[in-house]
Amino acid sequence: MTIEKWAIPIFTAASSFKKAFVTVTKRSDIRCACCEICSDWKGKESLAEPFEGMYVCDVCNRTIHWSCLLSLGYYKDEDRQSVKKDETWACLACACLTNSEKESRRHFAENEESKAVTWDPTWEPEEMTIHAYFEQKVHEFLMN
Repeated sequence: MTIEKWAIPIFTAASSFKKAFVTVTKRSDIRCACCEICSDWKGKESLAEPFEGMYVCDVCNRTIHWSCLLSLGYYKDEDRQSVKKDETWACLACACLTNSEKESRRHFAENEESKAVTWDPTWEPEEMTIHAYFEQKVHEFLMN
């Protein structure tokens, strides 16, 4: 499970979750990252990957749909071509940062923010009773 660093204590306190392993993972390595505005991971313009209309911030690597940027009034349709050409696009939160703040934010996003966590099981597997009917159906399936 990939989560942000701040969430680990919440998961740990919420139940009997016990961390087995925690490793740093880059936000840019997360496949199917969700839009920061609507939380949808799919493209709104195309369902073929890579999703068109998903813009990735050069600073924090967060993704935002173009349609979500439009709905916020941050851009207009005529701005899209200039945004596509700009390889150093910054999201709403990062656009106003100074260069040194952007570098600090970029370092945090790539090295500290996201963690890949493996949890120890919270239960012990029990002996399973296989019902005769189920066992018969499995046998029939395997024989065909």
